[in-house]
Amino acid sequence: MPTGYVKKLAEEHGMPLEEAEEKWKEAMKRAREEGKAEDYFAYVTTIFKSMMGEPKKSHRAHKE
Repeated sequence: MPTGYVKKLAEEHGMPLEEAEEKWKEAMKRAREEGKAEDYFAYVTTIFKSMMGEPKKSHRAHKE
């Protein structure tokens, strides 16, 4: 488990680490239930960030 990342977001959101870790476990559970084997941890991280209220990043095209 990426404890450093979970801890970082817990601190940024003023949330106890234990609560953030529970959200991480829930994100892992959701990813398994949805059958996301490819890029599993990237998918878990996306779910976790959403649960933590992190803003979604814009996927703008790169200017050349």
